[in-house]
Order: sequence, then structure tokens, then C-alpha cells
Amino acid sequence: MARCRAALAVDAAMISERAFYLAEDESGVLGFYGFEPEPDGIGLSHMFVLPAASGHGVGRMLWIHAVAEARRHRAQALIAVSDPNAAGFYRRMGAARAGFRPSEIDPARPLPIYRLPLSPAPAKPVRRRSAYR
Repeated sequence: MARCRAALAVDAAMISERAFYLAEDESGVLGFYGFEPEPDGIGLSHMFVLPAASGHGVGRMLWIHAVAEARRHRAQALIAVSDPNAAGFYRRMGAARAGFRPSEIDPARPLPIYRLPLSPAPAKPVRRRSAYR
């Protein structure tokens, strides 16, 4: 973990430059994510869920929020460079594998990239009142 600390740290400069979102309850922060630019979309940065909150829908809630925010920003895709242990989560969320990227910590360890193509947010249905009953 000591080798990972620098690559996984979120500092004040990052927070001032990019958006980060928290999932929290009365006990505190349960998880968070941020965004970072990607050449063909918007990338998830630092999506984490506390181990104690894992399996309780926190990751899904953060993902759904990230998709909505990425659409709001008119991104073409949401990109996640995943730890191999989280790859199944991104597949369950509908993202498809889109290659690999070397890890910053261990370049010999490839990290899978997942990509979710985004279309514009669906339009809200229009309720029309008919003059005829």
C-alpha cells in the first residue's frame, strides 16, 4: 500500500481543478469519485467505496450519478481505468472492456479500461392534454 499512496492520493490541487462527489450517511463518507479528462470522453478518477460499505449499493449509486453528470457535461463516453479486482463491477454497470493501460505503480501490471458510450440524457416525456375526452 505504501507504493500506491502517491498515485492514489487526492490533494487540494486536484479538488480545486476537478469535480469530486461523495456518498455519505450519518456515519461519514462511504465512497467518492471524481472526473478527469480522457481523449474520447470523461474519465472516472479515484472511484472508491469503503470496504464496509461494499455490497450495499454505494458503488452503483456513485456510478449512476457519474453517468448522469457525464451526460450533463455532454461527454461521449464514461471511461474507467479499473483495478482488476473491480473489473466485474464496471461490466455489471454496462461498460465494455476497451483495452488496457499500464499501472502508474507497476508498469508490468496492466489495468483494464472500461468504456460506457453515452447518448444524451433521455428527454422527459411530454404530457399532452387532449381537448377530446
